[in-house]
Amino acid sequence: MSARAQQVVELLKAIETRAQEPMRVINPAKYIQHNIGVADGPAGVVHTMIDGPTTPTDLDSTEANKALVRRLVDDILVNGRMELLAGYFDGDNYIQHNPHIADKVSGLNAAMRAWAEKGISLKFDRVHKVLAQGNFVLVISEGALGGQHTAFYDLFRVQDGKIAEHWDVLEAIVPKEQWKNQNGKFGF
Repeated sequence: MSARAQQVVELLKAIETRAQEPMRVINPAKYIQHNIGVADGPAGVVHTMIDGPTTPTDLDSTEANKALVRRLVDDILVNGRMELLAGYFDGDNYIQHNPHIADKVSGLNAAMRAWAEKGISLKFDRVHKVLAQGNFVLVISEGALGGQHTAFYDLFRVQDGKIAEHWDVLEAIVPKEQWKNQNGKFGF
């Protein structure tokens, strides 16, 4: 295999493994992305659900950050008060790690509009737990996405009293007769 072919193989593996070294072969001035859900250049390739900061800061702001995120979830996701959305962010600044939603508040709004146009609803019914350490806040909720009973795990990073970044994991909750145990999803 030629050296160039080997670079391509390593690059393709890096997309799966998130290894950073093979990504260095991407020329940001020439890389063109044809997946319309991904940005051009290396930023589009390496933007994942697992990148971003990982060390909590602002430990003295834990309770304030926890309260801020709880209000966001209650206002927007539980009660659907979309007119309050902008107040939770620093302008349009917002990093979104869900690959189906673009960065920025405008990207979030566009995704929510697109879902609504397709008849896909997002509704949080109950917040089960809010955990926080410094500028990181995890919200464990249940509700429905597209009519499917769903567990939501949303991790937010707060910066200067505003939502700065978001990661999420969603899991469909199957009917109780399909459960492998009787512990329930939210048995805290």
